[in-house]
Amino acid sequence: MINAQDYCLAQCKRYWPKGATSLSGLSIAQSPSDCLGETIPALVMVTMPPWALDLAPQGQMLIPEGLLVAGGGDPWERVDWWQSLAWFLRGGLEAAFERMHGPIHSYSYRLHNFPPELWQFAWANRMALFLRRYASRRAARDETEMFGPLPPARLIMTHDVDAIDKTVAITIKQSSFLFYQTIRELLHLRFAYAWTNAQRLFSFLTLRCNYREALMSLCEMETQLSIAAIYHFAALNLKQRSLVSRLLDPSYDLLDSSVQELLREITGRGHTIGLHPSFESWNDELTMTQQRCKLAAITRQQILVSRQHWLRFSWHSTWQCLVKAGITFDSTLGFNDRPGFRVGAALRYQPWIPGSDDSLKIDIVPLILMDSHIFDYSSLKPEQQESTIQSIIDELVFVHGEAAILWHPHTLSEDYGWSPSFLAVLKYVVSMREQGKIEVATSQ
Repeated sequence: MINAQDYCLAQCKRYWPKGATSLSGLSIAQSPSDCLGETIPALVMVTMPPWALDLAPQGQMLIPEGLLVAGGGDPWERVDWWQSLAWFLRGGLEAAFERMHGPIHSYSYRLHNFPPELWQFAWANRMALFLRRYASRRAARDETEMFGPLPPARLIMTHDVDAIDKTVAITIKQSSFLFYQTIRELLHLRFAYAWTNAQRLFSFLTLRCNYREALMSLCEMETQLSIAAIYHFAALNLKQRSLVSRLLDPSYDLLDSSVQELLREITGRGHTIGLHPSFESWNDELTMTQQRCKLAAITRQQILVSRQHWLRFSWHSTWQCLVKAGITFDSTLGFNDRPGFRVGAALRYQPWIPGSDDSLKIDIVPLILMDSHIFDYSSLKPEQQESTIQSIIDELVFVHGEAAILWHPHTLSEDYGWSPSFLAVLKYVVSMREQGKIEVATSQ
């Protein structure tokens, strides 16, 4: 069975590039290995020591209550830090919830009565930073000399190509969503927001926008900024689709010569093509394999990266199916309805397999921000949108972590009008890159 300390040392290696030997002997409180079992634990805030207050929000770290060992000493000395860090990385809360209630398919609202701070900060990364400092302090050595310099944050820019043309299915889906938002705002007596959504609905129904132009403009813009992004394409069999697939999955045909020309244009500019497995594929190894092979055959490239359509995901099956389908990198791990850090982490890591002697052989990078977070699932003013974007990226930079951002190309069209916010993302990311605080790269 995987040992929590060994697992964390391996998955958090970006924090100790010179090696983790000195961390192995660190005196850390030990809780029983099965103290949390398959339960959903209460969460508590633990005040950090004076020399580590800056590593935690308001000087406090969030941990599962069951990993606070009884005994004397300050609370932070009684925390099983290895188990706490591993609990976040293995999605302890969600995995337990899923066993009881089934997959939440990336909707945080289905997780009831949990503090928003759980997803507001990269707790796992902050714990790794704390352990690094704790070890150097115990050894009376300089932290950088002992472990090596901390790397800049790493951001992967990604795009799910859900639409190339404005189809009937896209029109029905987005119009229904905007109508729902309008009614919701009216019921909450937020008349200004309701009017804004009503205007968006009218514009969407009357405008005739070219999504292909938006896609290629995005590709060109990123090329000029030296950003190599990942573009996830669907690879469905359009002749064999369920009603759900017809309504919710992309409807473009990879056999269409114009779509293949788009693929060549994108790869020719240095971007990566990834797979966007269909809505109903989240626990279907065969479908994933068929779609990956189809995309690989058409692009004549290895297809190794993916993100599930609509972020449909199960802790107990999706990654296992992706591995069997030949995928080695996935960035599904984010919420549909809120930005932030789904497992309290901004880290490239391999998932924990309960009861196994090894981690799953697929690299995971969490998704921390996407366009619909600030448009479809919130009622933010432009300045609030920009503040939200910056706070998420600031947390990534603070913890020297790695994560992905998602922006759908068709939302840059006049139909949606989300282009200004994407430009704000690019502007802030590029400014951070110029300061040496962040690097922008693909999964490769």
